[in-house]
Amino acid sequence: MAYILKNVFSKSPKVLMIDGKNVIGNCTYSIINDTNACINNLYIEPEYRNNDNGSCLLRYTENILETKYNIKTTSLLAYEPETCNLRIFFQKNGYTIDDSKKIETFDDGQKVFNLIPMIKNIK
Repeated sequence: MAYILKNVFSKSPKVLMIDGKNVIGNCTYSIINDTNACINNLYIEPEYRNNDNGSCLLRYTENILETKYNIKTTSLLAYEPETCNLRIFFQKNGYTIDDSKKIETFDDGQKVFNLIPMIKNIK
């Protein structure tokens, strides 16, 4: 199956993963300074997960950050529900837990999330 990856430039840049006419995933990012960026959100529709789509979208976004903006380091805050291993996904994609920051817990009233700061050198 082939997907289209498209970078939408705006005040809130977004990378879209498109299957035919349907958006099946997206990733947003923010440029922090000359060498650092933050991945704000990475989302893949549930039926398209576990097929390397998330990794592909993440790599494509990192490539944009590196080639268009000359970014050297990306960071993110993984919102990991207690029954999920989201950090493993990011670790498989080269991210490490940022030891300079504290892992915290967030309760939205329905679920409890671990907030895991992660970082990756992309250059």
